[in-house]
Amino acid sequence: MTAPSQLLDWITAQPWSNGRVGVYGQSFVALTAYAAIASRHPAVEAAFVSATPLDPYASVGYPGGLYARGFGENYIALTDDLDAVATPVDDDQDGAQLHAAIAERKTLTFSGLVADLFQTTPARDGRSEREAQSWSDISLEPVMDAVAASETPVYAIGGWLDIFSDDTVRLNSLSKGQNKLVMRPWHHRLLFAREHDLDPATEARAWFDRWLKDAAPRPESEPGAFYFQQAGDVGTRQEGTWCKATGWPETATPETSIRFAPSLGGKLQKIGAPSFGPAETITVPADPEATSGVNSRWNGVLGNGRYEDLAVLNPQAIRFTSEPFAEKASISGAPVLHVTVDSSAASAVHAFLEYVGPDTKAAYLSEGVSRLVAGAPAVVDIRLLPTAVEVARGGRLRLTVLASDRDNFAPETPTGPSPLTLHLGGGDPPTLLLPSQPCLPVHFGAISR
Repeated sequence: MTAPSQLLDWITAQPWSNGRVGVYGQSFVALTAYAAIASRHPAVEAAFVSATPLDPYASVGYPGGLYARGFGENYIALTDDLDAVATPVDDDQDGAQLHAAIAERKTLTFSGLVADLFQTTPARDGRSEREAQSWSDISLEPVMDAVAASETPVYAIGGWLDIFSDDTVRLNSLSKGQNKLVMRPWHHRLLFAREHDLDPATEARAWFDRWLKDAAPRPESEPGAFYFQQAGDVGTRQEGTWCKATGWPETATPETSIRFAPSLGGKLQKIGAPSFGPAETITVPADPEATSGVNSRWNGVLGNGRYEDLAVLNPQAIRFTSEPFAEKASISGAPVLHVTVDSSAASAVHAFLEYVGPDTKAAYLSEGVSRLVAGAPAVVDIRLLPTAVEVARGGRLRLTVLASDRDNFAPETPTGPSPLTLHLGGGDPPTLLLPSQPCLPVHFGAISR
C-alpha cells in the first residue's frame, strides 16, 4: 500500500491542492480507489465508485464453483489490448523507464496474468500454474477492515445486470462511512455513461463538492441505499420506481418473504398449499446446447446484458411458472433456491428467474449456479444474484433449471454436462425464497442533493 501514499503525498504537496483528495473508479480501476482508502492516508476524504469487484473468485472467476468462461475468455481478450499501453512519467526525461516498461510487458503481459489465474486456479485457495497467483491477490476482502476503520464516505453505483451486483451490495455493508448505494437495472456500465434518470458526472461532482470543498457543510447523517424497482415492461429496464432503504435486505425472514415450491405439472405453488404430493423426481436433460445467450451479464464488459426469453432459447428446458399474482408484490434482494438434486457424474445446476408480465412477455431478473459432485442426493441452497421488481397483478414468476450454460460457463467435465435429477414433493420440496420489503418511493434528485 506504499504506492497510493506516495501519490497522495505528491497531490497534497501541489500548490493547487487544499489537502483533500477524492478517489473514483469503475470495475478494475475502482480497486485503486479502495487501495487509496485502505492506505489510511489522511488526505482521502471521499470516494465515488461503480461496479466494484470485492470477491472476484465468487463473482466472475468460479461462481458456484464453475468457471465463468463467458467473462473469463472475453476479459482475457479485452486485456490483451492493455498490454501495449504504458504512460510516461515526469522524471523520465530520456524515455528509458517507458521503454523498459514496454519491454517488460512483452514477457509479462496483463492478459497473460489474467489467463494464468482464471484458467488454472479453480480452487479459491489455490495458486496459478505459471505465476503462483492467488485469488486473494486481486480481492478487496483482505483490506476491508482498513477501509471500514477509515470511515471514508463512499458513493457506490451498481447494476442488477452487472457481474458485480452482489459485490457492490456487500461492499456497501462492509464500509462504515456515511455511504450511499445506488442500484439500477444496468449491466457493467461505465461511470461516464449517462442514463435517462442518472448522470454519474453530476452525481460525482455533487458528492465530491460536499466532502472536498473547504466551505462545504458536513452533513450529520446520510441515507443509505436507493434502488430502482423494475415494473411494467421489465424488458426495457426504464419503467419502475426509485425506492429508499436504510440498508439492503441481504436476507429475508418468513414474515417479509414470498415463498413458492415447485410441484409437478410445471407450476409454482404457494407454501401452505394443502399438499405438494408424494416424493417424485424430474430429470433435467444434459443439453450441451442449453444457454442463457451470448449477450449476458457475463459478457457485459463488451455487450449490453440483454437477455432473450429463456423459453425461446431453451424450448426443452425444465421450467416452473407461478400462478398469476392476485395482488402486486415487491421483491428486493437475493432470491434463494432450496432444492434436492443428484447426478451420476460431476455436474452443475443453473437456475434462472424471470418475470412474465400480464402480456406474457418474459424478462430476465436473476440467476445462480452451483457445482455438484456425483453421488447421493444433496440439498443445495443456490443464492441468486440480487434484484428488485414489482410483480404486477396478473404477473407471474418463472424458474428455469438447466444442467449447462454453453456460452457462459465451462462444463464440469470435458465430456460435457450430465443430466440432473430434481426431487419434488414430499417433506422437503424445492423452495424458492423471495425476499421482499415495501418500496419507499423517493425522487432520485433527493439522493445526492
